[in-house]
Amino acid sequence: MNKKECNIVRDLLPNLVENLITDDSKQFVQNHISNCSECEEILEMLQNDKNKQIINSNEKEKIEINHLKKYSRKMSLLKMLLFSIIVIIIVILIVLSIYLVKSIHIRNIKITAYNNVQKLEKLDNFAIYEVYRQLYLLDNTEFYSFSTSEYKDNKLKVARKSIDKNNNLSYDNVYYTEMGSNKRIEIDNISKTVTNATYNYTFDNPSQISLTANALIDATYHANFFIGICFEWFTDIKTKTYNNVECYVLRTYNSNNSNEYNEVWIDKERMFPIRTIMKFEKQYTEIIYSISINNLTDEDFKIQNIDFYTIKDIQYNIKDDILKGIETIY
Repeated sequence: MNKKECNIVRDLLPNLVENLITDDSKQFVQNHISNCSECEEILEMLQNDKNKQIINSNEKEKIEINHLKKYSRKMSLLKMLLFSIIVIIIVILIVLSIYLVKSIHIRNIKITAYNNVQKLEKLDNFAIYEVYRQLYLLDNTEFYSFSTSEYKDNKLKVARKSIDKNNNLSYDNVYYTEMGSNKRIEIDNISKTVTNATYNYTFDNPSQISLTANALIDATYHANFFIGICFEWFTDIKTKTYNNVECYVLRTYNSNNSNEYNEVWIDKERMFPIRTIMKFEKQYTEIIYSISINNLTDEDFKIQNIDFYTIKDIQYNIKDDILKGIETIY
């Protein structure tokens, strides 16, 4: 074969493989390699290299595509995760906002009711009447207690009576005292006894007769704002009617037993507690309250007829450490 022609063809072969030569040049190369085995082998070798490059390029492209797909899936998952986190955060914020608004509302109601009861001590003519109903669920034993606390012009009268469902009296006591005095007349109507009691402290504050209901509000009232809000986590609020009075009903559940709860019924108009319910596993207690202002007269503080009663004098000396813990003595 012509050596010079082989050289020319071999120079054209790379361009032929890349399809970069004219049709005439292609025809010239084809005519040559049909009679030259050496040039034909070189062409085949170049074509094989080209094919390998194409295969490698395709493989690389597939790898890149797979990487892109994996990246795309990861980004999709990440977006879904971020979206879910944002949704969860929004839901939590909404729930917390609802809870916060509810808790602030409940706390404000309790504080207003508590303060209204505490304001009674600034009055010089008021009375609180309480009716207790206690039911012991295990044996269905039922008791009723009646408490009347009256205050006028520094005079304090407290009457308490308890009966069972068969109308048997457990106690029937009446106490008379004056603010600033250390003396109290204590009458027991069951034993027909009158005790002229002298204490080693004075009765100084008519708030001794504040509503029992305030004991259920007290913890929330004295806590700071954030702790007070946390107190309301287990408190529900509803509006119900009791004896034709529209009330806020605040029910606080026992965190360890949802069947146990305390309820305070607060008159929406007057913002005074009028009823409490304490439901425990073995006991149910209900207390009904009513308040009278500026309706007492001096006749209400006259000592009852004590003819045929035994009269005795007693001096009470209470130790200092016990005195510090006394908040209410009747």
